[in-house]
Amino acid sequence: MDVSEVFCHNCKEVLGKYNTEFYTDTQIGDVIKIIHASHIREGHDLVIREITKK
Repeated sequence: MDVSEVFCHNCKEVLGKYNTEFYTDTQIGDVIKIIHASHIREGHDLVIREITKK
């Protein structure tokens, strides 16, 4: 199962995990803009990481 992880470098924590079977990178970007807007406003660095689980 492939998972995309939203990670904040400033907080050093995972903000969310999204299954790539159901969410595209564009959809995950939209989720970040809506749900994690406070992190973006505070100047935090958010990264989408691809995780492959066996």
